[in-house]
Amino acid sequence: MAPMATVREMWDEMSLNVSAFLQGHAGVSKLSFQERAAVSATGVQSWERTNAPLTLPEDLCNFFQISNGIQLRWDVKCLGETTALGCMQLNQVSAMTEIKLNLDDDEAWMEMMMGFGDLVPAHPTLAGISQEDWQRARQVRSTFRAFDLDSSCLSGRVALLFCHGTNNPQVWFQDVSCQWFFLCKTFSDYFRLLVMHLGLPNWHYSFTEVGLDPASRQWFRLLSPERLAIDLEASAELNARRKLFRGETPSGVLRRAR
Repeated sequence: MAPMATVREMWDEMSLNVSAFLQGHAGVSKLSFQERAAVSATGVQSWERTNAPLTLPEDLCNFFQISNGIQLRWDVKCLGETTALGCMQLNQVSAMTEIKLNLDDDEAWMEMMMGFGDLVPAHPTLAGISQEDWQRARQVRSTFRAFDLDSSCLSGRVALLFCHGTNNPQVWFQDVSCQWFFLCKTFSDYFRLLVMHLGLPNWHYSFTEVGLDPASRQWFRLLSPERLAIDLEASAELNARRKLFRGETPSGVLRRAR
């Protein structure tokens, strides 16, 4: 887990470096950063009592000691029109409400069978999964509980997913088709991703099978072309792995899996 000093560095990256970058960009016309007071120990304890036996991970608790969630919104000016574009948000602890999961839907959790999140042993192909393996995966996810990390997300749901016991959650994303996709193993890793993607619209879709839509790609080309190149390469490799898993492409297409 991230020590307090590391969480403070991530916070400074958000509040200082990212803000300075956006304010200095010619296309950004307005930036609003809401700083919030820290969460008291009582606030964290209240959440944990409500959702017992779960406990929040150390890195997230350290973050809450700095600020009770964050919200950074920014606009762009194009052709004389100002448009709200970016949003980087993490919910306040009281807004981290539980998300109802459909745990019986194998299709929604297909990523698990490919080894994402290290929740079950990876299977190279869909055809090779036995009924026993499917049942084992259902048993694993029968204990899952998910909580909303970003209620501002309109194109899906970002969830803190408790899938390794009561205090070691991962971060997953549910797209509008209700399929779940692995994002990160820790809150700290998700925070870094949030900062690197500048809160651009639909950035979570770079980790899904659909990928970024054309409009989102254009915004990335304008504001973060380096990140776009990384995401497109990673997305191509992940999708090759998914196609191979489904038996849609020959094995030679996939160079390596991440």
